[in-house]
Amino acid sequence: TQFDRVTQSLGGYLNYAITPQWRTGISYQLTLSDYTGQERYDTYHQVLGQLIYRMTPDVRMSLYGGWSFGRSSEPRIRFDDTFFGISVDATVTLF
Repeated sequence: TQFDRVTQSLGGYLNYAITPQWRTGISYQLTLSDYTGQERYDTYHQVLGQLIYRMTPDVRMSLYGGWSFGRSSEPRIRFDDTFFGISVDATVTLF
């Protein structure tokens, strides 16, 4: 089966600096997918909240969680889900 599609996404992010080391934020993303090789159309939403701790100027740790939901014209497809996690990211200067 061919899964060619046209996808459009729109999102936004709001954050607030609690202290110089702590930051919190919330994001929203809407994704619309129209499959061209079959009769299928999806609408997908995702809401994410996060708490970020700046360990050093170049290293951050983040605790995040949220939920996703949406609809598909294909009855077997479900988008309803919750998720959470922890991430660590670092900036490495190359030059």
